[in-house]
This record gives sequence, C-alpha cells and structure tokens, in this order.
Amino acid sequence: MECIVVSYCLSKSACVNQAKYIFHFKGFFAGKKVKQIIIIDKNDEFLIGGEYLLHLKIDIVDKNTLVCRCFRSRSLNAIKADYF
Repeated sequence: MECIVVSYCLSKSACVNQAKYIFHFKGFFAGKKVKQIIIIDKNDEFLIGGEYLLHLKIDIVDKNTLVCRCFRSRSLNAIKADYF
C-alpha cells in the first residue's frame, strides 16, 4: 500500500545500517487511528523539525503507528522557494 503525506520530522534514531525517523501524524489510515509515522530508511536524510511531502510505502500499521519506507520526499521549504 502507498500514500502521500505532508508531515514534520519529530526525531531520529540510528541503527547499525539504517535510520529510523519519527514523523507527526494525526488521523486515520485504512480505518485505523494513526498517531505517528515511522520511516525506516538508509538513504534519506531528514532534518528534525523539517516539514516534508512524503511518498510512502506502508509496511505495517501497528499500535497507532504507520511503519513505512520512503519512495520520494521533498522539503516544503524547497517547494516554497519555487514560488517566491
């Protein structure tokens, strides 16, 4: 399953060969209440507090959390800069 989300990065924790980013989210996905998004990735670098447009592949929905991998991301600051 895939989805597109606008969110901001709350925190980062590093594992051996990949990083885990926690993003803010309040809403529902596939009928389940979701409070946060965890992105497990080894390629992307997200800044804590940064706002992003995210194209995600959902791996699992677990205890109010979407666990995902990121296909594409774009900083909202970069998008704003295109218009000004």
